[in-house]
Amino acid sequence: MVNCSGVGARDMVGDSELYATRGQTLKIRRKPEHRAVWEMSTKPLVTHIIPRESDTVIGGVFQEHHYSRFVDPLDTEGILQRCRNLQPTLGTLNESDILSVSVGLRPTRARLRLESEKLLSRSTVTHNYGHGSCIWSLSWGCAEAVRGQVQGMLPL
Repeated sequence: MVNCSGVGARDMVGDSELYATRGQTLKIRRKPEHRAVWEMSTKPLVTHIIPRESDTVIGGVFQEHHYSRFVDPLDTEGILQRCRNLQPTLGTLNESDILSVSVGLRPTRARLRLESEKLLSRSTVTHNYGHGSCIWSLSWGCAEAVRGQVQGMLPL
């Protein structure tokens, strides 16, 4: 069994070190002048502009121990203003350019949990959670490590 339950692992396996970090982002209509920018010196108000093939993701917030899954209009306005400051070409955005606003809870720990544990039932669970805001950076390496651990438990 592999446990990738995110913030739910706090209750599922009793991990008191795990907590939620709330993030909020916007998807906006992609324009040719959008450039990738990432600015983290103002935590909990991280600012990023990530152009993708069909849209641009802008954000965000990094609100530790915050469990609300609701869009906060003040966060939306703050994101728009900070992104405009970083990239003035975003100043021409209007309401129809905003495709969606999303909120997510990032499972956060001081140190991610990537380990196997023997249960009383003699089953083994491999835990893989607590990546916080680094999940995109760590996902491939962690998935590879989990695969290796699980393969090592399988009979030859």
